[in-house]
Amino acid sequence: MDLRGFYQVVGATTPEKLRLIPTIEQLEKYYSFLAQFREGGWLSDQNLQDTCADRMAAIRSEVQSRRMEAHSERQHGEAIALGQKTLKTSTQNLCWTKVAAVAAIVGVIGTLVLGISQIWLANTGTSKPGRASPIPSPRTTTPKPESPASISTPSLQPTAIKTPRL
Repeated sequence: MDLRGFYQVVGATTPEKLRLIPTIEQLEKYYSFLAQFREGGWLSDQNLQDTCADRMAAIRSEVQSRRMEAHSERQHGEAIALGQKTLKTSTQNLCWTKVAAVAAIVGVIGTLVLGISQIWLANTGTSKPGRASPIPSPRTTTPKPESPASISTPSLQPTAIKTPRL
């Protein structure tokens, strides 16, 4: 391994350029390359070791940030999908609620019409005070007691029974 590749990776992984690296996989390759240099003892100068450690920490931070962002976007997509599903279900429930409300209103109106017509029909046949009734009301008479002479006693004479002819 030569230091020329190390300097290229260090130059490509500056904090300003990290966001421009397109994939997490490419960031992980840079991280692995720097880790090999660090562990292999290729960096004898403390300043180069510190630069390598700083770049590795920045790359690790960028990878974690992108993974959290991807996770957040995935959760957001799931929440949106669930919201759309809930909205669709709510719309269907609202439709059935409207149907039930219309049925209830029709039922109440029908009940009122039938109730009012029943009351009206029940009251149209009776006379009201102060108005003459078109149908004379029957008069009830109390029976007069009959005198003992007018009470008939059954006769004891036989009567003939007619038989039908066949």
